[in-house]
Amino acid sequence: DIFSLGGIFYYILMDYTPPFNNKSKERCENQIVFNEPNGDMSHIPKIIQNIIHKMMHKDPRGRYKSLTGVIKDLEQCVNVLKNRDVVRKAPNELEFGTEDTLDSLTLS
Repeated sequence: DIFSLGGIFYYILMDYTPPFNNKSKERCENQIVFNEPNGDMSHIPKIIQNIIHKMMHKDPRGRYKSLTGVIKDLEQCVNVLKNRDVVRKAPNELEFGTEDTLDSLTLS
């Protein structure tokens, strides 16, 4: 799922530090449900941070709806990063999720 993929991206970009870390399984599960990932992401360009945060949004309605949306935003991100000298100063260069649509009907 997209939340878990965001956790994997976080883990890799944060030098193999898990987004939620606790020795107790129950406390770790509580962190996943209620807390934002812990850790200083300032070494990661802000536009990439924004994509990861959208992937790991606590409210599923705030998350990407499809991998297509994630891929489109990552492609835009790559283009921005290739064409910029300073990548950490402009967090809102991308309008996230503009091509994020469900390919099928979902009933809740």
